[in-house]
Amino acid sequence: MIPPENQWCKDLKKSIERGDINQCSFAFSTKKDEFKTDEEGGIHRTILDGKLYDVSIVTYPAYEETLVVVRSKVEKFKEENEENDRPKKITDISKKLEKFLEERRKKNGKQ
Repeated sequence: MIPPENQWCKDLKKSIERGDINQCSFAFSTKKDEFKTDEEGGIHRTILDGKLYDVSIVTYPAYEETLVVVRSKVEKFKEENEENDRPKKITDISKKLEKFLEERRKKNGKQ
C-alpha cells in the first residue's frame, strides 16, 4: 500500500523510520478459537475464524509481538534476521493485510 502524499502520512512515515512508532493493534471479533497450554504452563490462543475490523499503527499496542516498518526497510530487516522466523511472519501478515485491504476496496467500489 502506498500512502497518499499528505502531511500526516509523511509525518507518520518519519516516526516509523525513527522508531518512535513501531507496533500495531488490531480490532477484531472471534467466531472460533482454541486455547492450548505449553510445557511451561503458558496459554496460547489460536484464532481459527473471525472478522478483522481495523489495523492501527500505534506506540503502545495491545500485543507487544507486533512490528511496523516502512516497506523499504523490510528487505534490510529480512537480511539481518535470515535465521529468525520473524521476517516470514512479517511477510505473511503483509500479504494478509494487502488481501484484506484489496477486499475492502472492492467492497467499497474502489479498485
